[in-house]
Amino acid sequence: WPGTSLPALLFVVFQMTFAIIASAIISGSVAERMKFSAYVCFICLWSVLVYAPVCHWVWGPDGWMEEIGVKDFAGGNVVHETTAVSALVLAILLGPRLGHGESEKPAPHNVPFAILGAALLWFGWSG
Repeated sequence: WPGTSLPALLFVVFQMTFAIIASAIISGSVAERMKFSAYVCFICLWSVLVYAPVCHWVWGPDGWMEEIGVKDFAGGNVVHETTAVSALVLAILLGPRLGHGESEKPAPHNVPFAILGAALLWFGWSG
């Protein structure tokens, strides 16, 4: 990264963690609506066509949003806004989940994992 002693590969790995988190956020909106192979293809295209340009605009030293003074603390603009809009568009385009709205409630798939997830969230919120 210019002006620092940070190795380029380390910077790339750091930036990829944000891209991975962004793709995980989108995955929640396409669960049970899209095949995994189609999701992987979408994420590859989305990462190049949407995520990378917005990263450069906001975080790049010569990005137009950086030049007008936009501050992005904790990835709110790049990660959360791009994924929220993309997830909403995908959910609208793909339609409702299969079996959604039927009279039967689906059984839980894995109760121990649901409890573990709730405990991790609770621990994360409480510190």
